Parts: sequence; C-alpha cells; structure tokens
Amino acid sequence: MKYVITGGGSGGHIYPAIAIGQTIRSTEPESEILFVSNKGGMAKDIYEKYGFDVKEVTSRWLDRSNVFDMTKTGFATLKGIRESKKIIKDFKPDVIIGTGGFVCFPFIYATHAMKNRPKIFIQEQNAFPGITNKLLSKYATKVFMGFQKAADSFKEKDKLIVTGNPVRESFFGRNRSEDKASLGLKNEFAILVLGGSIGSKFINEKSIELIKKINGTSEYRLICVGGADEGDALRSEIKKAGIELSDNIQVLDYIHEMEKYLNAVDLVIGRAGALTLAEITACGRASIIIPCPGVTENHQYYNAKELADKSAIIMIEEDDFEMERLCEEIEKVRADRQYRMELECRSLEYGSKNSAQKIYHEIKASVL
Repeated sequence: MKYVITGGGSGGHIYPAIAIGQTIRSTEPESEILFVSNKGGMAKDIYEKYGFDVKEVTSRWLDRSNVFDMTKTGFATLKGIRESKKIIKDFKPDVIIGTGGFVCFPFIYATHAMKNRPKIFIQEQNAFPGITNKLLSKYATKVFMGFQKAADSFKEKDKLIVTGNPVRESFFGRNRSEDKASLGLKNEFAILVLGGSIGSKFINEKSIELIKKINGTSEYRLICVGGADEGDALRSEIKKAGIELSDNIQVLDYIHEMEKYLNAVDLVIGRAGALTLAEITACGRASIIIPCPGVTENHQYYNAKELADKSAIIMIEEDDFEMERLCEEIEKVRADRQYRMELECRSLEYGSKNSAQKIYHEIKASVL
C-alpha cells in the first residue's frame, strides 16, 4: 500500500507523524510512505533524518483578525492545493494520514472532490482540537484522539477513536543507566526544563531564576532547553544577568534525542503540549507541568488536567505560579524517593505504549 503522512509546524504535529510512519514501515515493510511538510519549516529536515521521503507544499497560518493576512493565507492555500494535487496524481496514495498543522489543510482538501479518493485519517493530539483538524474531520474515515475530551469538539461521533498519542519507537526498551552515563549524569538530581520545540518565554524566564538558585550546587544538575525560537534569547538573558554558568548547568536550543534525556533525568519541568506529555509518560518520569494559558481553547490546561486528576503529574497553573512553590515541589520530589517513585509509576501507567499500533490496525481494518 501507499501512504501519505502530512503534518508540520511544531514538534507536536511532526513527531506523532513519525511514530505512525515508523509503525507502518516496521509492520508493513513493503509499503511506500511519503511525508508531506510545509515549505520553509523544520518538518522536512526532521522527517528526512528518520529516513522518510518528503515533499513540500505551500501553506500558511490563519489570522482572522487581519484581512491582509487572511488574503495572503488564501493565496498560499490555493497554491498549496495545486501542489498537493500534483503530488497525489504522481504518487497515487491509498491512504492519507494528517497529524495537524496548516500543511494538512491544502493537502487533504485537495483530495476531497477526487473520484476514488484515498482514505483519509486524522490524528488529533490535544484535548481541544485545532481548527485544521476540526475542518478536515468531515472528510476523514476515522479521527484518532489523544484525549477523550477532544470528542466534545467533533460532530461525527461515530468516526472517533481514543488511541492516546503515538510516540516514536526509540522511547521504548531503553537502558536508563546507559542514558545517564551518556549524558554524564551520576548521583546528582537531574532536572530537564522544556519550553516545547519552539520555546516558551515564560518557561525561559523561570529557568533563569532556577539557574540562579542551583548554579554551582553539587546536589543538582539542570538542563534547560530554550527552544528553536527562544534559545538565543535565553542565552542573552543569562549573560545580561551576569551569570557565569557552572558545570552543573547546561543550556541547549533543541534536543534531537529527547528520548535519551527524558529517560535519564529525575524530573521534567515544562509545558502541557500533548506530545510533551505523551513522551514524559512513555518514559515514566516525574514532572511539574505549567500549561500555557495563551493557546487555542486553553487546550494545554485540559491536556494537563487529565493527568493531574490521576496524580500522574504535578500541575501548576501559570496564574498561580510562584517560584517558591516550584522550588518546594522540586525539593519534595528530590528528597522523598518514595514520592518520586509513586509519580513515576503513575506517569508510566498513563503512558500509551501502543498508540501507533492501534492507529495502524484501525487504518488497515478500514481500508481492507
């Protein structure tokens, strides 16, 4: 069979697409898989890194508050639809899988009026779906959801299946001692601070405060990931603050081997992106999660709340954030090994280890 998998914009759309692609490739090695990404984004390079063939199409975000921007988006979308039709005509896919991001719209829309069109499937990561997936769901045979809450936003309930969010193969079967040694971690309490693939100004600001408290201490190791868009700003602010980083502090822009870092550290502090939560729970890590309040439908809060209600994470809302409380929570996780182990067990229990396989089997059952 021939599969097209399309998604882009951020890691939250890119890495679930890779997880699904890896499952298809390992389960059905004779299949042909083509990834379709947006032009000018980071998706193409990441997909190629995992050994997939990639085509790019034109797409653009939608800003409904700006007429000029809406016009530009309209022209970009029309161009993307034309490019998509050519790819479909040349590749002749049997199945199209969309994981979200603006690139999905022109590609999947291009198929909707086709005679004998490919079967379309949507994978929605968040508790509140993005506008692209809500619009495209009417063309889909099935919609795979990371959270049950997402069902409230889709009209055609018979299409919906809760599968959890797919995580790449490399997250499973890892040796924690080897990953710790690879990162030079010994007996320190290792903390990984994440703002998401793009980055978070708020998380980075709090990272600087945490660096000031932990810098030079032997009990802690702190790894701060600034993000693709915010990493330089984080370094600049650290320099402005006059902080000379000790050996126990590491500042990175982006992590390509997230599985290694998540498996090795003792605590993760970050946002509530659906993929971030899926990867944290796949590794069974203790975490302190601060949902971003500025995202569509406040979906990060609902992503996190489902886990917080099961005591699988510690959630602190941004409006309630105090540095003193964060430090108290960190110290409690560090000092109370039993508490940390309970958090890890509940995290691992929530983590979905076979989401990609569920999605693959549902697709095959729908196509055959």
